[in-house]
Amino acid sequence: MIVMLSSPSGKKFKFQCRTHVLRVLIDPILPPRFDDTKNEDRPDRHMALWGVPFIVSSEKGFTVRCLDGGAWDRSTWWGQADHILEAIRIARTGPAYYNAGGAK
Repeated sequence: MIVMLSSPSGKKFKFQCRTHVLRVLIDPILPPRFDDTKNEDRPDRHMALWGVPFIVSSEKGFTVRCLDGGAWDRSTWWGQADHILEAIRIARTGPAYYNAGGAK
């Protein structure tokens, strides 16, 4: 599935993912060096994913991440779930530490 996202500068980019639910990307193909680039050095293609939660599935479950500034050089870990519906809930509501008022 192809999803179109816009960067803050207005440029539009296509991203491939297995599917998406309520603006949550599931198993997206991330740009090169996505989790190895300083936030201030990110190209527009990376920035189109800013604030867009995504889920990565594996044999161990579902990892929820988001490029939100919680880490200076990679997407932020928002949580882990055994089931896809729980992962989608985390992605839609944010990580538990946001909701509890804690620091990133």
